[in-house]
Amino acid sequence: MRYTWKVEGMVIGPKNAEKILANNVIFIWEFNPHKVHLFVFNDQYGFIGAVWAGNLQDALDEMVDNDLLDSMMIDAKEYDKMSKEEQDGVAYLGNASEPFDLTYIGVKEVWNLPVEMIAEFAEARGANAANLDLI
Repeated sequence: MRYTWKVEGMVIGPKNAEKILANNVIFIWEFNPHKVHLFVFNDQYGFIGAVWAGNLQDALDEMVDNDLLDSMMIDAKEYDKMSKEEQDGVAYLGNASEPFDLTYIGVKEVWNLPVEMIAEFAEARGANAANLDLI
């Protein structure tokens, strides 16, 4: 990744390239019946990661399955100590349906990418790269 990009105050640059997945890149001019687009995630400290998905649930699952939300995972011992009401607020995500606390997660859906990012994702897709760090 060679460019720096801003999404609602988050600065995303080359140091974040490994956290920007090129898992299912579909550009706006391509046939896209499932409305796949880019989801950019942040927490109170800044950028966490970005994935391509058709909806928020799939995007969260992709983030978990690629170890980008590990800081939000609830430890099994901690989960057992939680009250029933607290457990009701837990999200079960990923292929393993592990418990996560999404209290401080923010998400931005990006439909229109800057031309520099289109070029980056096109290169990643052409190289069959898993993320932008690999191009």
